[in-house]
Amino acid sequence: MAINCPRCRADNPETQRFCGECGTTLGERKPPIVSAPYVTETLQTPIHELDTGTTLAGRYQVIEELGHGGMGRVYKVFDTDIKEKIALKLLRPELVLDKDTVERFSNELKLARKISHRNVCRMFDLGKSEGTTFITMEFVPGEDLKKLVRKTGQLGAGRALAIAKQVCEGLAEAHHLGVVHRDLKPQNIMVDEDGNALIMDFGIARSLRGKGITGPGVMIGTPEYMSPEQIEGKEVDERSDIYSLGVVLFEMVTARVPFEGDTPFTIGVKHKSERPRNPRELNAQLPEDLSRLILRCLEKDKAKRYQTAGELRSALEKVEQGLPTTERVVAQKKSFTSREITVKFNLRKLAVPLLAAIVLAGAAVIIWKFIPHKGVPAGPKIENSIAVISFKNQSGDPAFDYLQEAIPNLLITNLENTGLFYVITWERMQDIIKQLGGKPAPTIDSDLGFELCRREGIKAIAIGSFTKAGDVFRTDVKVLDAETKGLIKSANTKGTTVDSILDTQIDTLSREMFLGLGVEKGKVEAARLNIKEITTPSLQAYAYFLKGKEAYNLLYWEDAKKNMGKALEIDPTFAMAYVYLAWANQNTGDVKARNETIEKAMAFSNRTSQKDRLYLEAGYALFVKKDLEKHRALLEELIRKYPDEKWALHYLGDFLWIYRSDIPGARKQYEIWHERDPQDANAINHLLVACVYLRDFKKAAEYIKMHDAVAPPDSYNLWLQAFMYRRMGQLAKAIAKYKESLEIKPDFDLSLRNMHRLFALKEEYEEALKWANEFVSRASSAGEKATAYASRGFYLYWLGNFKEALSDFTLAEKMAEEVENWDTKMEAAKWKGIAYLMKGDFELSRKCFDEDFMITEKHFPQHVPFYKAYAAWWMGNLALMQGKMDQAKARLSEMTSFLPMVDKDNQEYINLLRDLLQGEAFLAQGALDAALPISQKACQPGSSFQDDSMYYMDLLARVYAKRGDVGKAIAEYERLFKQDISADVTYLVHPLYHYRLGLLYEKSGEVAKAKAQFEKFLDLWKDADPGLTEVEDAKVRLKALL
Repeated sequence: MAINCPRCRADNPETQRFCGECGTTLGERKPPIVSAPYVTETLQTPIHELDTGTTLAGRYQVIEELGHGGMGRVYKVFDTDIKEKIALKLLRPELVLDKDTVERFSNELKLARKISHRNVCRMFDLGKSEGTTFITMEFVPGEDLKKLVRKTGQLGAGRALAIAKQVCEGLAEAHHLGVVHRDLKPQNIMVDEDGNALIMDFGIARSLRGKGITGPGVMIGTPEYMSPEQIEGKEVDERSDIYSLGVVLFEMVTARVPFEGDTPFTIGVKHKSERPRNPRELNAQLPEDLSRLILRCLEKDKAKRYQTAGELRSALEKVEQGLPTTERVVAQKKSFTSREITVKFNLRKLAVPLLAAIVLAGAAVIIWKFIPHKGVPAGPKIENSIAVISFKNQSGDPAFDYLQEAIPNLLITNLENTGLFYVITWERMQDIIKQLGGKPAPTIDSDLGFELCRREGIKAIAIGSFTKAGDVFRTDVKVLDAETKGLIKSANTKGTTVDSILDTQIDTLSREMFLGLGVEKGKVEAARLNIKEITTPSLQAYAYFLKGKEAYNLLYWEDAKKNMGKALEIDPTFAMAYVYLAWANQNTGDVKARNETIEKAMAFSNRTSQKDRLYLEAGYALFVKKDLEKHRALLEELIRKYPDEKWALHYLGDFLWIYRSDIPGARKQYEIWHERDPQDANAINHLLVACVYLRDFKKAAEYIKMHDAVAPPDSYNLWLQAFMYRRMGQLAKAIAKYKESLEIKPDFDLSLRNMHRLFALKEEYEEALKWANEFVSRASSAGEKATAYASRGFYLYWLGNFKEALSDFTLAEKMAEEVENWDTKMEAAKWKGIAYLMKGDFELSRKCFDEDFMITEKHFPQHVPFYKAYAAWWMGNLALMQGKMDQAKARLSEMTSFLPMVDKDNQEYINLLRDLLQGEAFLAQGALDAALPISQKACQPGSSFQDDSMYYMDLLARVYAKRGDVGKAIAEYERLFKQDISADVTYLVHPLYHYRLGLLYEKSGEVAKAKAQFEKFLDLWKDADPGLTEVEDAKVRLKALL
């Protein structure tokens, strides 16, 4: 009969003297005295409960309560966002009252969330809703190990070993990522219906070790399972988890824990000073070697224990081998493939499957001798898996070195495309090498290949070589058992000229490998192996393709375009070369070339593998069809079928960010990407920028350190650091990082696009123009050049140089149209219209806005309602400048009528523009009482002004001035000059504001301040068009004040 804890209400075995969850003494019905020494602190406030059928945080529908303990209650819930059942732990309120504790929870869970392993229950998120804090995690159908032991008593040696081995595998992965559990116990080990063991609650125990949760005499953790170093409060490492697992093993085979006592303190003393009983004294059927293994785990001196989870697992396997076959227990492990595998092997060849690698993030491989592989645990075996590594060049001619990478990639593509095997990609192999601490090198040799297979659990490995005699090329392959290195199959083929490798040899070798691995001949024939039909018939084209992919992965768009272009010159039917070229064009703003190349790729879509076709169709849906939902669905299908495809996760995250404004959702995709490869610098960069946008600067700083640990400085990461400092308001640091970025890559467009803006924020417009000029001169593509001219044109307009600004806007329009970059053409046309408006050329201004609308209507029909409202605003301002009040009022009515059709993301801005126009109209009419409240609303701090509306940001100041409230007008201008540059909304202060403030200072008799403002204005507008009224008036006034 279970005993219910009087404090936390957790169920405990009747033989247990204190609560396994919170440490409270059991058997007493009155609350323990909190001030008594060595009593674990527990709940002082009621536990929040959720009723079945209720919904938490708008997405988690409660199905049932699974249990409760010292931390709170656990529920099975249905997540309506992802349409899956998950577990939700509702934390006790007093655990999260302290802000530092919540932050620790968050940080530890983020670290724990990186653990992606079949034997670890995935931690999802820390959330808050309705005053409660909760953790979401994977739902595991089954029961915890504590309940299993309580129900069955002593477990058989075979079953205990099977569970312990799986726990070791999960711990090994966590320890490899630097995560120690600290509270491993049977209650934290779930066993599902198939016998799979999953570890729960990584990171939680450590989160509780802080101010506000523990104090003198308080133990966090469960004393029955704590290591001696934990009892003493010393720093713990992975060997502490091994001690706890030893206690769990002891309990599994004896149904008792090694140390018992009346209080947590007495239990702790025994852990530190008493030797545990030999478990064979409690279970005479226990094998002697298993008993010794358990006692070694329970050594007081951690140096005498097993040193790693991998070492312990190996010891468990040796014990298991000594058991009779009938006593061994094998859990039904989850499949790693995306669909059921139907190929069956004979028993002698069971150790063989196939690895495929298609390089989607180009790159370098690693020399084995540099890898610190000692102690890295072996991965759980993946049935039907193979790795194909580099083929040695034995031709004596280094001109053929490229085949060392090309041949395995082609074999990988061929094998993967059949769908018969789990295929580890070339990219995945490189990820593992990086995780092992390797350094780049041109090939993967056999020693490194065997270690990769051991680390990843791959059962077969293909190694090979090629030779040349005259015009004859011969290729040899051997398929070996990755563990024993025993030969499974050897094959060779030859042909005339190097092109025979693609013509016949890759298909012949693939066919022989299939047959040697036990695949039925009929299935081999049905696979229709024809590598040149799903890639290219030219090895030279394929070599350029691999180089292009490597450049693409490094974000070197022009280099990627160059190499993909060379591949296509050789083979104009190479579909995937078009796909990569399309994306490179997208990233350089060449929309016309992007669309042309993706359409060409689509014309040859039958010449791709199944996986590549999904990438192709996803790009086509986005670029040509503009079918956002289909694009998303194809990316999600890619991730389902090929879970290791990091580029699919990358693109899905970008889609959520750019097209759905869902930055938290994008961040989750980037986190999964990072989990796949913790050392992928690009993944870290994307997480960094997401954190900066979400203003999580502490986490962003962590990602900067992560990046520095895995990769040398690169332009993109330095740009991101600059962006972070910019968001933090530290402009000097931001500028320094932009400059560092440009030292590495002088034409790096992201830094060039942003450098001038920082100087503009500081009103250092000479520097801003200098960097705008640099952007124009360094921009390497027509699309970037168009953006650069538009950027420089803006500053020229801002400084009153309308003539040169119009010239730049015209150039930007022309270049953007050439590459069909309609976004940039729209921007240039808009600013051209604004410049004409401020210059007083109203008809030319109207024509520009009309052209802008026609572009929107033709190329961005989904934005027509927004643009109609936006154009009405400008036309209203134009009418006011012409003194046509009736037309201005008509435009106001149009804005109101269009507003309900504008998408929600833009409604706030249209409302602001409407208020500005209404305020300007009231001001023009002299209706100052009506103008005041609406201008106060529009110009309040935090209003979402953008570059095109900043000219009107001083509306409230002008209303105050018109009302005669000079003091308030001055105060408003001074507020505008003192913006918080770390705020989400920042703005440029128009130079004319200095002139207008100078007038107010002059009126109030503050001569020195008036002079300073006139001087500042004249300095900023020193290159303005001649004859501008404000410039001439400022000169006269300044002279009079001298």
